Amino acid sequence: MRFLLRKALGEAIWPWLACAAALLAYAWLRVWLVAQLEMSNFQKIVLSLGDEFAKFSPIPLDQLFTYLGRVARTYGEPIVTMCVTAWAVSRGSDVVSGELGRGTMEMVLSQPVSRRQILVSHAAVVTAGSALLCAIVWLGIYLGVQTNQTTESVQPPLITLPGYTIPNPWGEPVERVTPMREQLPMGPLLAGSANLFCLAFFMAGFAAWMSSWDRYRWRTIGIVIAFLIAQSTLLYFSLALESLGWLGWLTVFTAYNPERFISAANQRPGAWLEWSYFDTAGDWAGPGMLAANLTLLSLGALAYGLAGLTFRRRDLPPPL
Repeated sequence: MRFLLRKALGEAIWPWLACAAALLAYAWLRVWLVAQLEMSNFQKIVLSLGDEFAKFSPIPLDQLFTYLGRVARTYGEPIVTMCVTAWAVSRGSDVVSGELGRGTMEMVLSQPVSRRQILVSHAAVVTAGSALLCAIVWLGIYLGVQTNQTTESVQPPLITLPGYTIPNPWGEPVERVTPMREQLPMGPLLAGSANLFCLAFFMAGFAAWMSSWDRYRWRTIGIVIAFLIAQSTLLYFSLALESLGWLGWLTVFTAYNPERFISAANQRPGAWLEWSYFDTAGDWAGPGMLAANLTLLSLGALAYGLAGLTFRRRDLPPPL
């Protein structure tokens, strides 16, 4: 088992370092961009998009007018999800079809190891790597918050009373510089990293399942990518048309809502244990944080179980 872990770590270290560097840099840059754009200007941009934009936003638009809402968007950016997904799929697809494609599976099985140990060692490495990558996204945001500051234009006060200030509409705006760490709580952002990890775990499990019965790694990756495209298409149509909202139940991406969960964690400390999410009007708006995370983790564990069952019963083809 120790031999298998060393082998899996040696094969995974360079892809992991590349993804980690990209995620750390992008998370910091995202905070820097948020700090550069004044809040009033951002409000004008969002409001100009109209109600059509609101349908595709996982949180109410007024929450995007806060620094937390804008920084939370980091977890929904394609670069972040693609880096984490690329890591999970690349390592998950390597467990069986990768070894068969390289012609090294017979060499591995000639050692005193079992097929279950091969799968478990790969799963342990990809799971630990996924958790660290999601933590690095949070770390990049933290470093960005600690090293950036925001500038806002405020009207000078006309009258200042205890606990109340009346701005002077005729005065010249005054620029106020505030460190980002005073504007942004970091605790709620952990909900986004947790949800991102659950998505990565599912993707790694699904890729391992596809790899367990295939011979060619390129075909395994192609199947997983086709699955992701189909799932993304279902999600898009479920959001675009109210009559097709039921399609959201056919895609795992319904359980990936980091911005919504970050907002909920900021408003309610008990949001981590919620099974359902309700909007500001009190209507049911989707699964809560606990339900969504458990769904992704359960589906990932099921996929790993199916991968182990398929791999254990499969007759492996000879190397080409």
